[in-house]
Amino acid sequence: MNCQSYDSLGYGTVPLDELVELVAELGVKILGLTYINTVMGIYDCETRNIKPIVGIDFSNSNQILNTGLARNTKGIGEICEFLTEHNLSDKTLTIIAPRFKNTFIV
Repeated sequence: MNCQSYDSLGYGTVPLDELVELVAELGVKILGLTYINTVMGIYDCETRNIKPIVGIDFSNSNQILNTGLARNTKGIGEICEFLTEHNLSDKTLTIIAPRFKNTFIV
């Protein structure tokens, strides 16, 4: 399950604490949690014993290009580093997904 809270720059519809509460009540133990061009929400999941699969929805002007899901903490670092470099360069993301060692691209 891949979810976005409303912290995802206006794209999600549910506050993160409510989303985590709901999936915990449903017995979800692992949650794919992605945001538009940012990483958030990791610690809110861990407080409810839900393993977050952290990711980023890479997007340009309301068009999601692809989603990166980190395999581990190195993967979180990879996508954060990529996004930081991207934001500093002020370049447009392309449909061609970046290559990562510790992140799956969907």
